[in-house]
Amino acid sequence: MKVFENGVYPGQRHAYVEGSANATTTLTIPADASHFWTLEQVTFSADTDPDSGVTLTITIGSTVVFKHFITKSGPGPIPLSGLARGVKNEAVTITASAAGTGKKVNLSAVYR
Repeated sequence: MKVFENGVYPGQRHAYVEGSANATTTLTIPADASHFWTLEQVTFSADTDPDSGVTLTITIGSTVVFKHFITKSGPGPIPLSGLARGVKNEAVTITASAAGTGKKVNLSAVYR
């Protein structure tokens, strides 16, 4: 995972991870004992239309806050406008299930 600082708002960060063919792609924002994470936007893209049943899931701590199917190759921006908010010391995990033989999914997130 690569993280970039200094987004539009103070403390805003951008992170992305590049997927591998026919593998689950996971972007994890690690827990911070003195801070909670707020997701502003998640974006996914697949290099070709994924197989049926491929999902994008956002989990904060142990709570699933978003789970939907990925049906097209993308890019697919999901503006959250701060709606996905955790509590202190909870990690955020964004997961795209395996897209199918020879297919991959990339993930990125804007958070603060």
